[in-house]
Amino acid sequence: MDGKKSSFAKYIIASIAAFLVISVTITTIVIKSHKKDQPVIQPSNDGTDVSSDTDSSKKDTDLSSDKDTSSAKVSTKKEKKDVTEKKSETKSAIKASVTFPIDVNKADKDAFCAIDGVGEYLAGQIINYRSEVKVIHSVDQLIEVDGIGKKTLDHIRSYLYVSDDVRQAYTTTRKTAASKQETVSSKSTTAKQTTVKSSSKTQTTAEETKSLKQVNINTACAKEIADSLLITEENAQKIVDIREKIHKYSAKEEILLADAVTQDYFNQIKDYILV
Repeated sequence: MDGKKSSFAKYIIASIAAFLVISVTITTIVIKSHKKDQPVIQPSNDGTDVSSDTDSSKKDTDLSSDKDTSSAKVSTKKEKKDVTEKKSETKSAIKASVTFPIDVNKADKDAFCAIDGVGEYLAGQIINYRSEVKVIHSVDQLIEVDGIGKKTLDHIRSYLYVSDDVRQAYTTTRKTAASKQETVSSKSTTAKQTTVKSSSKTQTTAEETKSLKQVNINTACAKEIADSLLITEENAQKIVDIREKIHKYSAKEEILLADAVTQDYFNQIKDYILV
């Protein structure tokens, strides 16, 4: 009985000892973990403590990054402002050096840009158009430039001019072209008149080659009457139509009823008419 009590006591003591060991181990681990989370304090040269806390360092880094970004933005804005100011100064300098009005056929891009309201794009368009047409003979011609409307043209008109030499050359060219056109037209008209006269002469010669023949207007057909009396078949048919209405011509003069020949022509052909 005493032996059993002794064994049980030993078991209790061993359990308590194991529990204590486990408790000490867990406590040690917790303490070490807590120490790792604590900031490390290092003494500085002047005797004060310096913290190396990670969160504080991160905040300082973020603030530094924000400052750098802000500084970069300010620097970019300043550069853009400087560029704009330089362009403005350059344009002002060009304006000061340009005397208006300027020759639209000789001015360069900078000179066009010196005009109020004309930028590099529009100046380039004017120069491209001038290259295409070779010579601009009138300021009004710029209405054909892409980007220039009536209002823009009216605005820039006073800044531009076309030299007298160009105007005179253009006027002379137009007069020469008009003169050539008139000459061609005149030659064409003359050629037509010559053709008409030639045709008329040919017709007259052909008619002269034919001769009047006697024909009986009571028995001949329209073609025979036309060939004999030298009239058209249409008029000859009129003579035949009247003959059918009156059944028979009793006198030569009745041919005038057909309205196929005039009195003067009847006097010429009456000797060749038979009834």
